[in-house]
Amino acid sequence: MALWISLFGVTIQTQQNVTTVYEDVIHAVHREFGSQCKTALAIFMSESRLRPGIEGDGGTSIGVAQIHIPAHSAKIPVADKEEWLKNFQNNLALAKKIYDKSGWYPWSCYKNGSYLNNLAEAERLCGQYKN
Repeated sequence: MALWISLFGVTIQTQQNVTTVYEDVIHAVHREFGSQCKTALAIFMSESRLRPGIEGDGGTSIGVAQIHIPAHSAKIPVADKEEWLKNFQNNLALAKKIYDKSGWYPWSCYKNGSYLNNLAEAERLCGQYKN
């Protein structure tokens, strides 16, 4: 039986197990980043509190990983870049490509160390929600 859930402006369809968007984001981070799950979650918690539709930097950074559109526009395969980035799966897939090319350096909270405040919680979440 399918169930539709809407949270933070994102609607998802689930099968049998009811999950929240927050849990789905954590699962997706684990799938995309694997052994880097803890660091990725800590960074994305600092950037967006894991909220898919959030906009930062005056609307130029979008989604869970706060992808900066001016810097990564060419990597987004559609005209409506903001809407595409608000889909957390798209956002995290692009974040992984950015990470694979540049490491964590594109994220300011990594450079300034503020992500470290979230490491303990990120480690707990990685263990709790891994597939």
